[in-house]
Amino acid sequence: MDAVSIISQLKALHPGKKIFVDDKDKPTEVLCELESADLNPDRSVYIAVIDKRVEHYHRVETKERFEVIQGELIVQVAGREHSISAGRGFTIPAGQVHSAEGHGTWVKVISTPAWRPKDHQLVDRI
Repeated sequence: MDAVSIISQLKALHPGKKIFVDDKDKPTEVLCELESADLNPDRSVYIAVIDKRVEHYHRVETKERFEVIQGELIVQVAGREHSISAGRGFTIPAGQVHSAEGHGTWVKVISTPAWRPKDHQLVDRI
């Protein structure tokens, strides 16, 4: 993933918005916060550029909607694989363990209620 290029594109498209990188040494996901939980606790919206989103679930969030903007995203939910292409969407059911893989896939993510880091629970697989 070319995080530097992606960040540059996101800054040009969404000036002044917060941008997060999952791992500065080996990035697999870059997020650009469009509507934050601080402004609206009922909903958040961000752009995610995804190579890999690790397996996790949400304790509070009741709905997470992925809308693919560019590329194709493979979403795994409760052991089932779903392929989502540009222009299509997919909603993650509440409380379900899920992950996603793409190749620099651009996705609009809408979370209800708003996403907060403490709600993001990684799944340990031994």
